[in-house]
Amino acid sequence: MRIEKSTAEFLDIFQAFNLITEKIADYKEDLEKLLKTILGHIVSMLNISYASIMLLDEKQSQFHPVSTYGDLPIALDLKENLDVSKLMGCSVAIGQNVVFADLVDDSEWARLKPEERQCLEEMLCSPLVIHEKIIGVACIYGKDLDIGILESKIFYLWVNLTSLAIEKSRFHNYNHKMDITREDLKQTQSQLIRSEKLNSLAEIAMSVGHTIRNPVTVIGGLSRLIYKDLPEEDPKRLWSQMIISEASRLESIVREFNHFFSIEQISFLYLDINHLVNEAADHFLSQFHAKPDFTLKLKIWNEPLICSVDPNLLERCLIHLLANARESNGNGIEITLATSQAGSHAYIDVIDSGKGMSQKEINRVFAPFYTTKGEGAGMGLTFVHFVICEHSGQIDITSEKGEGTRFRIILPLESPQ
Repeated sequence: MRIEKSTAEFLDIFQAFNLITEKIADYKEDLEKLLKTILGHIVSMLNISYASIMLLDEKQSQFHPVSTYGDLPIALDLKENLDVSKLMGCSVAIGQNVVFADLVDDSEWARLKPEERQCLEEMLCSPLVIHEKIIGVACIYGKDLDIGILESKIFYLWVNLTSLAIEKSRFHNYNHKMDITREDLKQTQSQLIRSEKLNSLAEIAMSVGHTIRNPVTVIGGLSRLIYKDLPEEDPKRLWSQMIISEASRLESIVREFNHFFSIEQISFLYLDINHLVNEAADHFLSQFHAKPDFTLKLKIWNEPLICSVDPNLLERCLIHLLANARESNGNGIEITLATSQAGSHAYIDVIDSGKGMSQKEINRVFAPFYTTKGEGAGMGLTFVHFVICEHSGQIDITSEKGEGTRFRIILPLESPQ
């Protein structure tokens, strides 16, 4: 009979170990859910009506309940009656188990009703320990619960595995926070480098523009005067015309520098970007007095997309992307301007049905002075990239030769402060 009893006890312990360790191994993020599952198993195995886990705060001065399973016959806030100093007096080395009544402050005990005292005298407790440090307490209660269960291997196993589950949770959360911190640092570093690079570029562009503006204006003006004074048959008129053409191109580049990088201050507002996209489309179309040589389709998200943006700068970006789609692809193309949402981000897509780009072109498209149009300074998309980065966003390109191109602006959604 003794062998049968030992075998049954071993099987119970083995079953408890398997069930609880399986739950701990499957743990992802929800500690409360994990502990509630463990409590459910122990309640079932010990045939009791109540089990709870309370943890100490970081200062080890107060308890807070983490998980509870079942009900007590009394309406009593256990954490308000637990004396931290008495719990700390338990021997960590041997994992001393006690009844709850032993952990109640004497003055609190005097105020309790008889039925409350009886319940606490029947409630069994054990300190939860991690690396020889008490972090909380596990409690169980059941009608006619035998105090001898304190010496039960199942109870001992449950308490130790509960401590293990909590330790794993804390380790998991710490690693998760570290991963987030590392990723945030990498993103911040990348954004700072990119922002510094573009800020430096803006300063250089403005400086170059200011330096060459006056000489170019003089060259262009004098060339035009010389051109007018030369006879029709004079071959120097052709040379003058070439000088005028190149001076005009330089003047256009200087104007483009000034236009794109004359940003005095970025003023952020909480706005629904759906409205901003509509306005950008209207302003873009208003540039064409005759019927446009392209088709513009709008696809607006059916819910507000609130972002922190500078409306003037973002509208300039959108108008430039629309103009770029038209100018890069010729007449008759279809351009789609769309907004959408994915998780905590808003998307603005500018999609064209044009000739598309190779991977080599995609890799260079935001580079300063890069252009495939044969005119302009090649600063437009650099400016767009700069502005979107300043908005803590990003801009992605999807394109294939002959299949068109999609520019996607990704902005973080915000809640108005």
